[in-house]
Amino acid sequence: MAIAMEVIFNETEHVPASSVEAPTYRLGRDLDASGSRTGPVLATGLPAELLGEIFSYYQGLQYPRNAWIIVTHICTYWRIVARSTPRLWSVIYVGRDLARLHAYLQYSQNVPLDISFHRDVPDRPAVMDAIIPHASRIFSMDISHAAVHKMLPHLDFCMPALESLSMRLLPDNVSDEDGENGVPWWTYCFTRTANQFPRLCTLSLTAVDIPLTSQVFTSLVHLDLRYVHPKVRSSMNVFLDVLDRCPGLETLTLHNSAPPIGEPHPLRRSSLTQLRAIDVLDKSTNISYLLNHLVIPSKAYMQFEIIFSPVSFLMQQRRMLSTTFPPDKRFIEPFGELRNVLLILTSPFMKIVASATPDDVRVDNRKAFLFFPNASNLSSSSIYEDVGELFAASPVSSLEVRGDMRSPSAHQWRTLFAGFPCLEHLRVSADVSPHELIYALGTEGTEGAVCPGLKTLLMENFSYGSDGWAPASELTSALWHRAERGMRLESLTIVTLFAEHARRLAAGEGIMLLREVVGTLDIRSIET
Repeated sequence: MAIAMEVIFNETEHVPASSVEAPTYRLGRDLDASGSRTGPVLATGLPAELLGEIFSYYQGLQYPRNAWIIVTHICTYWRIVARSTPRLWSVIYVGRDLARLHAYLQYSQNVPLDISFHRDVPDRPAVMDAIIPHASRIFSMDISHAAVHKMLPHLDFCMPALESLSMRLLPDNVSDEDGENGVPWWTYCFTRTANQFPRLCTLSLTAVDIPLTSQVFTSLVHLDLRYVHPKVRSSMNVFLDVLDRCPGLETLTLHNSAPPIGEPHPLRRSSLTQLRAIDVLDKSTNISYLLNHLVIPSKAYMQFEIIFSPVSFLMQQRRMLSTTFPPDKRFIEPFGELRNVLLILTSPFMKIVASATPDDVRVDNRKAFLFFPNASNLSSSSIYEDVGELFAASPVSSLEVRGDMRSPSAHQWRTLFAGFPCLEHLRVSADVSPHELIYALGTEGTEGAVCPGLKTLLMENFSYGSDGWAPASELTSALWHRAERGMRLESLTIVTLFAEHARRLAAGEGIMLLREVVGTLDIRSIET
C-alpha cells in the first residue's frame, strides 16, 4: 500500500501528545435529517496512552508492518499521538525513501530498533550514514534477498545492543547446474570482527557463510544455518568448538549445513544441556555423523528430515533409520522418554511422530520427535524392522499406524511389534485387510506372543471385504488364544468404512464369543 508520507515527515514542529487535550464527546451520535452523522467519532476522544496502545496493536496486525501509517491521516490528534509513540516507529523497513528512514529514526527517539533490508538499496552510503549514528539502538537486523550481497560489505560497524541477526538468500528454483541437492553454489561469506556484536544471541543464516573459527560465538541462544555449501562448511571439530562456547544454546537448526564427515580424533561429544529443540535436514549419513557427536537432553524436541542424493535416490533405502541414527543412542536422551509413536506410511514418504505423553502425538508443537524421509522408492519390506529397532530401547506404550501402504504380512507386523515390548495401546488407521494383523496378534513366534501387555486395540477403516470372509470368527480365535495365556484385551474397537459392513460384522458368526474374550467391544462405522 502506497501511503503519502510528506504531510507527516515535512512537519518540523514536534508537539507531544501529553500537551494536547483530547476532545471529549458524548457517546451518542448527532444525525441530520438524512440520517448522516454530523458529530465527531468517539475514538478521537480517547486518551493518548490508550490510543497509542491501540495503534501498536493495529501495527502488529498489518503486513507490511508500515501499513499502520494510514492512521496518521485520520485527524491531527491521531497524527500527534502516533508521532509521540516511539515504539510505532521502531520497526524500520529500509527502502528507496530516505525521508521515511529519517522520520522513523527521529520519531523512534531512544527505543530499540528492528531494521530490515528486503530489497536492494540504491543509495547505500546515504542509508548507512543515517543508520550508523543509531547503531547503539539496533537490537534486531534482518537482511534478505537482493540486499544481502550488497549490504554485507557495509556491516563493519559495532552494534553493541544487537541481539538478533538474520541474513537470507533463499535458494528458490536452484537447478542441477546451480547447486547440489538444493544447496546453491553461491554462498556469500560474512566476516565478523571481535566484539562487533557482543550481545548477539540469535543468528540465522541462509546461503550465507560465517567463519565459525571466530571466538565471538559465546552468547548464542538460537543458531539457524541453512544451505551452506559443502565446500565452505566447517569441520566437526570447529563446529563442536562453537557449541562448547555457547553453553546457553536452546535451539539448533541445520538444513543442508551439517559438518562434513571426517572423524575428529579423539572422538568428542558436545553436551547441549540447555537445548530445547534441534531441527536437522540432510543426508542420512550426515545426520548420523552429527548425532554421534552431540549429547541431546531429554527435554529437547527433535526433528529430522532425510534428503537423497541422485545416486542414493536410485537405490532401495533398505535401512534408512539405522543409517540415520547411530547405534549408540544413550546420548540422545529423548529416546528414553518416548511413550507414544505415530507411524505414517504414505507414498512417497514415511513420517514418524513420537512424544512423551499421548496428547503430544496430536499436537505438532508439543511432540518430542519427528522424522520423515522423502523418497518414492522406499522399501516397505524393511520399514517395520527398522522402526522396531529404532524404538526398541524406548518404553513405548502407545503405537498408532496409519497410511495407504500395501497390507503388511503377519511377519512384518510381528517384526514391527518386536520393537515395542511394552506396548499397551495399538491403533491401526489404514485401509488394509485385517487378516495378517489378527494372525500376528494371535500366534506365537519363536520369541513368544507379541505385545503381551496389550490392553486396547482400535482398528479403523476396517475392510470387511467382498469375499464372504467373516472377520469376527478369526478375530475371536486370535483373542481367545491370547486370553487363555493371560493376555485378555480390556477394550476392542472396530471402525468400518461403511455402516452396512458394521452391521454385517456385528451379526456375524462368533460375535457373542468375541464379546466374552474382551472387556468392552465397540463396533461402528465412519459412514453416518
